[in-house]
Amino acid sequence: MSQRTILVIDDDIDLVEIIRVTLEHEGLNVIDAQNGARGLELARSENPDLIILDVMMGQLDEGFQVAYELRKGETTRDVPILMLTAVADQTGFDFDPKKDSDSCRSTSSWKADQSQGAGGSGAQAPATGI
Repeated sequence: MSQRTILVIDDDIDLVEIIRVTLEHEGLNVIDAQNGARGLELARSENPDLIILDVMMGQLDEGFQVAYELRKGETTRDVPILMLTAVADQTGFDFDPKKDSDSCRSTSSWKADQSQGAGGSGAQAPATGI
């Protein structure tokens, strides 16, 4: 089996490095982009198995714009997207695990799906809502 590739799109270089070290320790290949435009280029050219996408980068909704473009793309529409955000800190929105848990999947669930070959099933990643 080939090594899984994770694309991290986030403008916080320190956070990207923390994510990189953590995922590489788990045996995953990590590529990164510090903005949405570069992230879209890498998603199209590198065909990652998962995209970790910051919601708020240069613009408040840049991550949502990138996710929208990814879902429109023929080669990127089925790639799972994990939205990463500090939106509660910036906007006051909050996640309630009791109320909102149905819209999320655990990473262990994703990893199990990938090992069983369900990643390319065309199923939409529930955490994206897109």
